[in-house]
Amino acid sequence: MLVYIPNLSGFCPGVKHAEQKIFEEKYSYPHRPIFLYGYMINNRSYIEYLDNHDIHTTEQPWDLPADVSLVIRTHGIDRVMEEKLRKKYYVIDLTCRNVKKVQNKIREESESGSFIVITGKKTHPEVLGLISYADHYIIVEHDEDLAAFSASLKENPGAILGTCSRVFITSQTTGDVSLFNNTLEAVAEVLKNTRTLSFFNSICPMTTNKELEALEIQKKVDLTFVLGDTLSSNANKLFRILKGKDSNTFLVQDLAALKKLGLDLTRYSAVQVVSSASTPGFIEEEVVTYLKGI
Repeated sequence: MLVYIPNLSGFCPGVKHAEQKIFEEKYSYPHRPIFLYGYMINNRSYIEYLDNHDIHTTEQPWDLPADVSLVIRTHGIDRVMEEKLRKKYYVIDLTCRNVKKVQNKIREESESGSFIVITGKKTHPEVLGLISYADHYIIVEHDEDLAAFSASLKENPGAILGTCSRVFITSQTTGDVSLFNNTLEAVAEVLKNTRTLSFFNSICPMTTNKELEALEIQKKVDLTFVLGDTLSSNANKLFRILKGKDSNTFLVQDLAALKKLGLDLTRYSAVQVVSSASTPGFIEEEVVTYLKGI
């Protein structure tokens, strides 16, 4: 079987950097325990892999002894929590540089009197961290959220924006481009120069470019397998985009999940395998090796 893999498949640069740093820490200080505060990435197979290498995950950092290395995940964390943790532990900040840039932008805009609009998933760890840098904000996750916000803003802008003289719009770094653009357009239309409007398109270009590359490859294959955990926003978005163009698209976490689909793969001559930004290379390698052997 012929297997196509997009050039941008797999870990994004931010995750690759984080993985390199965390293993450098492990080998440089072998006797110092390492704990991640929350999942480094939203992939349970990778968290298990780290655990097998004595790099553990915790949701309760205050229960840890003071002599551990505590790692801030790539999504970033709440600003106040980070400040408190730094007072107690040796902290390794592996927040993605793109996420860090958005955090700083939001802080600067808030200090300048801006109302912050963030497009993204309300419960996503990155978004929960981002809102801690804002004084006044709203999260727009769905078109319905945007419609409700726009209507309220049009009816009584003072009740929504308060004393904020500015509005700043940004996005979760793995967010939806269409939602961000629609939000920007809708808010600009409602405000009509009554408030200063600024924006920062923080959506990672690697995510968008991978989606475009995968869509092109999809045109010449029989099936597409998106490798990723259902916990992952970028995996779900990638799957949704590709599934929307071709129903012969499947989201699987690993080879075992692929086999459970029960597909007669001998009927097909060409497939695409594309990994989300939070899918480790060893999962992709195992799946590709299996498919090439059919």
